Amino acid sequence: MLLCVKVKTGEVVYLERIGGTFSASPVCIDGKIYCASRDGEVVVVATGDKFQVLARNQLGEGCHATPAISGDRMIVRGFKHLFALKAK
Repeated sequence: MLLCVKVKTGEVVYLERIGGTFSASPVCIDGKIYCASRDGEVVVVATGDKFQVLARNQLGEGCHATPAISGDRMIVRGFKHLFALKAK
């Protein structure tokens, strides 16, 4: 589940299922929210008042750890590999 609330009021904007099993916290980079799943998928969601999935990217292995940001790359620790992802 992905929950979006207005910071000033606490009003819920949306609460949506994005599918998958998650233990890592989402990260926000350049107006996009990245959610890395234990199923091996990174789901990209737009920020804002409207829920919109922008992409679903397959890693090929699951992830338990929250991705780290380094410069223009997102570092994702999979079960067996370390990935350095860069937006196109």
